[in-house]
Amino acid sequence: HDEFLRLYKQDMVKNFGSLVQQVQIVKDSYYKLIKNASAGMSHEYQLLSGKVDEALRLLKNYPVDLNTQNNRKLDELKGYCTDRIIGEPVLEYSINCKTSGYSLSDMLNYIALAPTKVNNLLIVQSGFISEAPNEGTESDAGDDSPIHKKPRKVQFQIASRIITVQEYKSLLTAQLTLLASAKPEEEIELDIEIL
Repeated sequence: HDEFLRLYKQDMVKNFGSLVQQVQIVKDSYYKLIKNASAGMSHEYQLLSGKVDEALRLLKNYPVDLNTQNNRKLDELKGYCTDRIIGEPVLEYSINCKTSGYSLSDMLNYIALAPTKVNNLLIVQSGFISEAPNEGTESDAGDDSPIHKKPRKVQFQIASRIITVQEYKSLLTAQLTLLASAKPEEEIELDIEIL
């Protein structure tokens, strides 16, 4: 950049050949950066896409009618991943890749967002519904006895034992959202799995 400005200020016409060389150096450097970012982004989302496929296979073991929303969320996440798996970037006279439409900044942002998308997948997986919620049945003791309900099963999956505070808050928020309709006295059975 400094060399380009120096040549430009000296004599733009006389230094035209050198200016073109400097422009080509910048373009080549940018291409190298965007190619590395493209490969990194594609790698992250290929891994996530594989995890989504695994979750979709797992979801087939659950009742379809109870998990339509989970299936939709997984399909959306799969599409999101597919859009971010790209081949060799193509640059012409723009900073955006011609085939994907992403700039270097976009790709770096998508790489940074990949862990959040992994957490979204874990949240969806933890919301798989294995049985319809029980309204409860009265025991044979009479009308004055409390209604006995089976504990609600709550699946909770985390990527590892060590996560950031933000990731933990996101997981807890999702779990609280899933239990929003539950009554405070209702019991839950936790199934915590560390992947």
